[in-house]
Amino acid sequence: MKAGIVTIHTDFNYGAVLQAVATQKFLELNGVNAEIIDYENKEIAKQFKLFYKQGKTLFGYGVTFVRNVFFGRFFYYKHAIKNLDSYRKKTKIKYITIDDLKNVDYDLLIAGSDQIWNSEITGELDPVFLLDFGQRSKKISLATSMGSHILSDEEKEKFRAVLRQYSAISVREKFAKCQLDKLTSKKVKVLLDPTLLLNKTVWWREFARYSKYANKREKYILTYFVGGDKFKYRKQISEYSNKMHLPVWTIQFSNYQWKESDKKILGASIIDFVALISNAELVITDSFHGVAFSVNMERDFVALTNRENPIRVREFLEAIELDDRIDMSITEYSKINYDKPRILLEDLRCDSEEWIKSVLEEELAKDYNNETYTMDYV
Repeated sequence: MKAGIVTIHTDFNYGAVLQAVATQKFLELNGVNAEIIDYENKEIAKQFKLFYKQGKTLFGYGVTFVRNVFFGRFFYYKHAIKNLDSYRKKTKIKYITIDDLKNVDYDLLIAGSDQIWNSEITGELDPVFLLDFGQRSKKISLATSMGSHILSDEEKEKFRAVLRQYSAISVREKFAKCQLDKLTSKKVKVLLDPTLLLNKTVWWREFARYSKYANKREKYILTYFVGGDKFKYRKQISEYSNKMHLPVWTIQFSNYQWKESDKKILGASIIDFVALISNAELVITDSFHGVAFSVNMERDFVALTNRENPIRVREFLEAIELDDRIDMSITEYSKINYDKPRILLEDLRCDSEEWIKSVLEEELAKDYNNETYTMDYV
C-alpha cells in the first residue's frame, strides 16, 4: 500500500514536526509505504518569512521582525530542521495549491495529526487538509485535530460534505469528536497523538541515540515553553533548581537570556529534543509534546498550565493518572512511579494501534479482492 500523508510538518514547534515524523515512521514500521506530501499552506508559510503581519494590525510586522531577526528565531529554527529529511520521507515535489495535487495517485490518502482542521491556524478550512483532491477515493483521518476551535455553521456544512468521502475518521481530542459526531453518521474514534504510538525503545533506537546529547552524563533540569506565560514561572523554576541543586537547561529558538537558565540550547534538532528529555532529571514544560515525551521516556516532569490549550494535557494526564503533575509545587514534588502509568499508556497505545490496523487491513482487502492480509505491529 502506498499512502500519502498531508499534515503540518514544518513549523516553529517541535510537536508539529515530531508528530509528522512519528506518523510516517509508525506506518513505515508497520508495512505501509507512506510519505509526507510536501504541501505548503499559505497561512502557515508566512512564518518562514523574516517578517510578516501577525494579528490584525501593522504592529504585527514589527513583532515578527524583532522575534525572527533581533532574537534570532528564524536562524535557530532553520538550524533545527536542517537535517530533518534524514528522519522523514516526503515527496520530492513541493505543492502550493490544490490544483497542483489534482493528479496525485496514492492507494490511500491520510489527513494526519496536528491542527490541520483548525481554520485559526490554516487561515480557512484548507481543502487540501480535508483531502478534497487526488485520483483515489480511499481517505482516512489519523488523529486529526481542530485544537480548541469551534466550527462555524459554514464550516460544519463543509465537513458534512467532505466526511462522506472518508472510509474512517479519527481525531486527537474528545473535543473534536463531539463536534464531528453531529456532522457524520460514521463513528469518530479518538486516538493517541502519533508521537505516543512509538514507544521509548523506538524513539531511542531510531532517533535519540544519534544526538550529540545522547551520552551526556551531566544532571540537569530541562525547560521548554511554547506559550506566552513562561515568564510567570520563573520563581517556580528557581525553586526547583535550588531545592534539587541542579542547573537549568533551556531549549529555545530565541537568544533571549533567562536569568533562571544556566544553559541555553539554541536550535536543537528533533533528535536533540528527544535525547535531552530522555536524559533529564526533571522536565518543566507547558508543551503537550514536552509532557508526552517525558511520559513516553518515563522521566520526571512538571506540566505547567498553558492557558492557550490546557485541555489536551489534562485529558492525557488524567487518562494515565498523572494529572497531579499539573502545576505541581516544589513542596508537593516527588519522583514518579511509572508502574501504573506505563500500563495505562500501553493500553491506550494498543487501542490506537488496533484501530489503525483494522482500517488499513480493510482498505487493503478492497484492493486485493478480500484476500487476508496481516500486518506486524511494533
